Amino acid sequence: MKSKYEMSVPLICKSCHSKDIYLSENKRFAKCNQCQNEYPGGYDELVKANQPRIDAEMKKMQAKVVKDAEKEMNDMLKKAFGSGKNFRF
Repeated sequence: MKSKYEMSVPLICKSCHSKDIYLSENKRFAKCNQCQNEYPGGYDELVKANQPRIDAEMKKMQAKVVKDAEKEMNDMLKKAFGSGKNFRF
């Protein structure tokens, strides 16, 4: 199984769904470059606005991890008991 899973969910503007967002250096202020919508809460406000998308992507990643773990376990069991005539997987 992979030892590291990575995922990236681009934050989008809650008004126009643009990914073109300016984020200040200290991440305390954000502004959509498309519709000029401002996020005075900065990065944290954007994350909160995008939480349903983030949760959906997390569920996809969790399903992939579970599927990979099941495959790994099946492969290990087949390797361990593959020559046995009384075992079937």
